[in-house]
Amino acid sequence: MTTRLAGLLIVTMLLGACSLLPTATTVPGDTTTTTVDDDADVSPTSPPATTIPSTEPVSGVLVVTDHALTLVYDDAPAAILTGDIDYPLASAFVDLIGGIVFQYQDPGPGVSSGILRLLPGTIEPLELIAEGDGQAITLLDVAPIDGRPNVIYLSRPDGETVGGQLLAADLQGGAPLVLYDGPDLVSGDADGPTILVEQRVNGTCNKLVAFKDGEPIWNSDCTDGSGPFSVAVSDDLVATVLAGQVIVSRVDDQSTTVYDVASPVRVFDLDEDSVLVTDQTDSLIVVGEASQIVIPTTDTIRSASLFNSPLAVTEGHRLGGIRVAPGPCSAAGQPSVPPVTPDLPDTVAAIRSAIVERAVACDFDALASLTSSSFVVDLAGGDPRRYWMASEARFGDDLSLIVRILNLPHAVSLLPDGRSIYVWPSAAVDQPTDADWEALRPVFNEEEIDAMRQQGGYTGHRIGIAEDGEWLFSVAGN
Repeated sequence: MTTRLAGLLIVTMLLGACSLLPTATTVPGDTTTTTVDDDADVSPTSPPATTIPSTEPVSGVLVVTDHALTLVYDDAPAAILTGDIDYPLASAFVDLIGGIVFQYQDPGPGVSSGILRLLPGTIEPLELIAEGDGQAITLLDVAPIDGRPNVIYLSRPDGETVGGQLLAADLQGGAPLVLYDGPDLVSGDADGPTILVEQRVNGTCNKLVAFKDGEPIWNSDCTDGSGPFSVAVSDDLVATVLAGQVIVSRVDDQSTTVYDVASPVRVFDLDEDSVLVTDQTDSLIVVGEASQIVIPTTDTIRSASLFNSPLAVTEGHRLGGIRVAPGPCSAAGQPSVPPVTPDLPDTVAAIRSAIVERAVACDFDALASLTSSSFVVDLAGGDPRRYWMASEARFGDDLSLIVRILNLPHAVSLLPDGRSIYVWPSAAVDQPTDADWEALRPVFNEEEIDAMRQQGGYTGHRIGIAEDGEWLFSVAGN
């Protein structure tokens, strides 16, 4: 990867702030390039073939924070792509042909723990490489191998920190290649013909070894094993932070260049002209032979990388998971006080009013705090806050529907524990009357009501509150 340092000056103006915690791009072992066994646990899904966009390459830096990534390049403004609201990103890289490859850190239900890709011209990601049972995979880089973009990643038994395989998956499809396989594997990277591996030696130290054609051609001094190293590779260059210095080694002639950086902590990336590092002041620094560009940081940075490739992603694209839609939710602007219903107990009326008020305020956290421990929002299970956010992002009507349903007449029935339960709408009983069906008209049209009557009962959204004020469900279906 090569980048024009002049273009990165825009980073200082547009990025403004971000703090850092890089991905482990550290490394080491005895390498042979082989094809993964057919029965391997971890394999890439077969993505559709992609073609290189006709756009000219742009150069800059990609910065990954907990819930977003920022692309900053020299001939366009920064683009911010948001991720999941609850789960932080682990790392992301441009895929060299217009898209983004990324991974979440410890995602929850409904968010893939594998490696994802946002293809050029698309707005939703696909799962590129899935985790197998008992396996954990870690995205390390995207780099050319034999002239084709490859995802570089680790695969090892879940919970293990040493061992497993360093793999490369061609973005055009096909079985992944094993770049290194051994019980001493800590981490690694690859770029072109150079494979860099971090090895754990005798359980006491970590050592970097660079390979070409399966043969070791360069190695670093051993450290105390507290690693991993901070390391990056680009073609025949290896950058590390050792003994408080940023050192770039050229593996073909064993020459080294030391960059003058005060208190360096991590190397993120490098090219022929510059190195991307962070220091003890949590600054992101682009270091060249004659210049340093310092980017102050305040947010946690998970990874950062230089790029010089086509980009077809733009502001507003999603990285998967849940993103809160900008602006008000669907219930905004509706009356925040429900109609007075004299026959409701005070406990039920109070929770009903609180639900409507918080839904109209678009306060997902406050709304979720009203739910009971056994609350049902989805017949398949799920966290109500995340469910409502996802529904608003995808369909834009869930909170509005809650408010409108609570404005309809209700019915009363008994729970198995003997408590009375107040259910909206009144048509959500075993034998709704004509009046119950008619009362649905503020929410449902005639065709929807007729369809439910023909099915034998109300199948729309229903809300249940127990007589003691416990909010039990807000769910669609029977």
